[in-house]
Amino acid sequence: MKKTILIIYNGYSLIEQTKYKIKRLVEEINSRNYIAKPVSSLDLFCNTSKDYIETNDVLFGINLDKDFYLSKKLEDYIPIYNNSLATKICDDKMSTLLHLSKAGIKIPKTISSPLCYQDRLDKKEAKKFINYIDKEFKYPIIFKHCYGSLGKQVKLINNKKELERIYHTSYQIPHLYEDFLSAHQGNDYRVIVIGDKVVAVMNRVNKNDFRSNIYLGGKGYDVTNTVSRDITNIAIKANKDLNLDYSGVDIMLDNKDVPTLLEVNSNPFFSEVEKVTNINITGKLIDYLLSK
Repeated sequence: MKKTILIIYNGYSLIEQTKYKIKRLVEEINSRNYIAKPVSSLDLFCNTSKDYIETNDVLFGINLDKDFYLSKKLEDYIPIYNNSLATKICDDKMSTLLHLSKAGIKIPKTISSPLCYQDRLDKKEAKKFINYIDKEFKYPIIFKHCYGSLGKQVKLINNKKELERIYHTSYQIPHLYEDFLSAHQGNDYRVIVIGDKVVAVMNRVNKNDFRSNIYLGGKGYDVTNTVSRDITNIAIKANKDLNLDYSGVDIMLDNKDVPTLLEVNSNPFFSEVEKVTNINITGKLIDYLLSK
């Protein structure tokens, strides 16, 4: 009897990039004589008192969602890739940077916002943090939500007035402030790592935005065979230190041209990278997971 491989995706966020990834996973899984079964998170509710999934014929699951609770529950029955804890760390950008800075990987100077659960912000107390950020950084400053994707929650703060406005509208949202690497703005590297190997590298360039994301108008170029060893070594080390089976690691050159890690994606999109590099990343991923 053929074994089934689950493809778990977020039912609320079935965007084109996710549809492409599901399509490619189905193609590669089925071509290897297994059964690919896409399943929405809205059909797999996490319930602590219910054993709700038949897994006798399921080999493992590929998690395209960031729902820690759901993937943790599923791990009671089958292996999930990437695993729930690694996905949780990567989902929180500040958590990722704290973890990797401890591992000796170069990251930008980053400061997280203090937790605040109050409906009204104490302006006197808030001034302490605003003044601290104002002194610690030179403008412009990068602002990011700790949870987010596709560059949509990333902004550039140009002065203290903008800093005050953004903080006063975001104080209840986990977020961070980061050094702006201005010398190479809109230009970074998306490194795809599977296991302990770099399988593809795309240089993303956006001439109209400080964010390089393809979603925001950036263009990708294949540099798999020409990118520096320093960049690929950082990506491999990050993937290993975070206990990921595969990842998309974003690396940028700082103002002194030193490779600096920005983010690690536990569920990277493959559409643009496969198109630009003409490398069958999805097939390599399936072969690697089957080997486990």
